[in-house]
Amino acid sequence: MPVNVPKQLMTRAVVWLVLGLIGGGLAADLWLERDKRSLASHVEQLQARLSAVDKDVAALRARLAAADGERKQLEEQLAAERKLRHGYEEVLSRGQK
Repeated sequence: MPVNVPKQLMTRAVVWLVLGLIGGGLAADLWLERDKRSLASHVEQLQARLSAVDKDVAALRARLAAADGERKQLEEQLAAERKLRHGYEEVLSRGQK
């Protein structure tokens, strides 16, 4: 059984449907643009944090290299002191004989 719908009501429904589709498309575009901007700002923040971490890593590497140089110097001093101590012990043991 066909339903008689007035032509004016059908026209209005089609117009609202088209306007809804256009409005929905515009809203989706705005939402996606907002999401892109949010993502772009998040990427910029992460890049800034990465550069800060890179600077910290460089500073820590410099401190590690300095500490390694100091360690080598202390090892050389320890070896020299051990050699000197060994020499003193030899002299002392010869003197006691």
